[in-house]
Amino acid sequence: MQVIVAIRSLAAGATVQQVSGDLGYQSVSAFITMFKKALGTSPARYLGNFDRWTSENTATPERR
Repeated sequence: MQVIVAIRSLAAGATVQQVSGDLGYQSVSAFITMFKKALGTSPARYLGNFDRWTSENTATPERR
């Protein structure tokens, strides 16, 4: 459940530091470790892939 909350917060523009604190992690590295275990990638890479996927799949017909 925390991963879903984290993804939503990060996608909305929150920083990793903000999200890790909001979820009660004592350190950013502990949060990143949890994220990697759950999704197999870091928050930064996940968001990079998410942003790329979103822009590719929401392009207007003229841009495709």
